[in-house]
Amino acid sequence: MGKGTAMTLTFAHPDYSIGCGGFEEPMQIQGKTYLYVWNRIKQVHEYYVFEDDVFISDKDTPWHQV
Repeated sequence: MGKGTAMTLTFAHPDYSIGCGGFEEPMQIQGKTYLYVWNRIKQVHEYYVFEDDVFISDKDTPWHQV
């Protein structure tokens, strides 16, 4: 995103809730947008990747890859 560019994203899934009590904001890293979420079924935190429409674990995020 360029400076001053607004981003509008929508997230809704019955098995997940947005992290930080619903106040978590999406972040962009390496050209992808991630949202920290809580998986109500598995009882674990995950990340939703908007561009790929998938949920990934913390260990699978690019910032944890070595």
